[in-house]
Amino acid sequence: MGLKTYGAMGAMLAVGVGVSQADKSMNYTPVDATVTASVVDCYVKSNKTQLVERGSEDRAYMGCDVAPMAAAVHGYDASDVHERVKFEYEFVSPIDGSVQTGDGSREGSAAAEYNAEGKVFTIYAHKEDPAKRRF
Repeated sequence: MGLKTYGAMGAMLAVGVGVSQADKSMNYTPVDATVTASVVDCYVKSNKTQLVERGSEDRAYMGCDVAPMAAAVHGYDASDVHERVKFEYEFVSPIDGSVQTGDGSREGSAAAEYNAEGKVFTIYAHKEDPAKRRF
């Protein structure tokens, strides 16, 4: 690909990010959300490959107690084992004061922030629809 192609792709990406940020600032407001439950699991991934579920291309998640053994059996290093936190949260809608719930997941260094019940973090609640939110 030539320089013009990369420039055009970069411009499209910048416009997409700009539109997303504009939507967030115009239609959403920051609110505090509280983690109500969390579960930690692990996956095995190196720079170019990862363990996947049998018969699919979906990443294989497993207990963190067995992930190092699975990594070793399949020729990965212990440093290829990574954590994922799946969490549930709730927040009070700024529109009508109703309690809304949601869930999410985070991997890598960001995961630790969501692995504690009662932990407060910021989400963006929609200014008109109490059920809509963004991270």
